[in-house]
Amino acid sequence: MVPNVSGILKPGCSGRILVYFAFMLAVCFNSETVHAYNNGAKQASCSEKVYRQIDKTLTDFSKAYVDRSVDDIVSYYYPASDTTAIGAYSIGQAIGIEEIKKAYLKDSEDIKEVKYFDQEIKAISCSGNIAWLSASAKVGLVIKGETRNINNARETFVLKRTGKKWRFVQTHFSTIAPGPDEKSGETKGETKN
Repeated sequence: MVPNVSGILKPGCSGRILVYFAFMLAVCFNSETVHAYNNGAKQASCSEKVYRQIDKTLTDFSKAYVDRSVDDIVSYYYPASDTTAIGAYSIGQAIGIEEIKKAYLKDSEDIKEVKYFDQEIKAISCSGNIAWLSASAKVGLVIKGETRNINNARETFVLKRTGKKWRFVQTHFSTIAPGPDEKSGETKGETKN
């Protein structure tokens, strides 16, 4: 809703104009303040401390995924019946912590090795104990004896803080489909781009 500002445009009301613009600036900056930490991720409403906690959560999750430790991977998810993981390969869509564990067990059967899993936060926002973010990822997988390098993955996460730990309540991992004149972001072989 746009406020009625017709009264502030009358002669002699410069004080009201200043108050109005100060109010509007305060509203805009409080709801849309953007900071940049580390790699330049756009961040609205999260402190640097929270950003670093969540970045560490993603880094530790990536390590658990590379190590293929299903129990460690699942420990990063909030243990609820509506926690959701949407992913590529064997993950598909899993709802509930037990289904997520089953999906990662199947994922570990299908993907014998993860050579690397690099994530970069692109944008992050927080409100209280909830945070949501988007990230890009590169991952090297060995599937059926063949190395696949995925260089254009996109991810979204919703996290909930419980105590001092941030846990996923929703994750999404997908690759970008190539346009009509583009190559796939997936390559075969041992290289890491």
